[in-house]
Amino acid sequence: MSEKIKPETPAQEEERLHPILTNEEVRKAKEKARAKIEAASRAAAMKAIEDQEVERLRVEEGMVTGAGVKDEIVNLLIELAPFADRIIFNQKVYLHGRTYPVPRHVADSLREVCWRTKVHEHDTKDENLFTFYGKQKDTLLSPTGIKERPHLPGRAA
Repeated sequence: MSEKIKPETPAQEEERLHPILTNEEVRKAKEKARAKIEAASRAAAMKAIEDQEVERLRVEEGMVTGAGVKDEIVNLLIELAPFADRIIFNQKVYLHGRTYPVPRHVADSLREVCWRTKVHEHDTKDENLFTFYGKQKDTLLSPTGIKERPHLPGRAA
C-alpha cells in the first residue's frame, strides 16, 4: 500500500488586507481607530457626568427656578447709594460698581436692593426720590447720548 506523500507546501499566505500597507500596519491602524473611538466615548461620558453635576450644583446654589427665562444668565452692574459699598445676598458679596453674571431671578432681587438703597438715601436727606425723578429735566436721552431738551414753541422753558 503505497501512500502518496504529498510534498509539504509552504503555509498559505494570509490574504492581504490592503494593497499598500502590510497586514500588521492595517491591524495597528484599526487598533488606533478603536482607541480613538473609546477615548471619544470616555470624553463624552465625562462631559455628561460634569454637566449633571453642574446642574445639581446650580439647583443646590439656588441658581435655578425651573422657569426658563428666570434662569437665564444676565450681567448686572451693582449701583448703590453712597452710604453702601456692597450687598451680601445668598451668602455672596456684590460690590458697588462691579458687573456680575447672575441668573435673572437673582438680578431682579439685586436691582430691587440697589433701588431701595437709593430711596433710603433720598429719604434720609428729606428728598423724595419719586419727586426727584418726577421733575422735568432739561435733558433728553437718545440713542446718541444725553442732549439738552429742545424747547418747543409756545411752551415755557
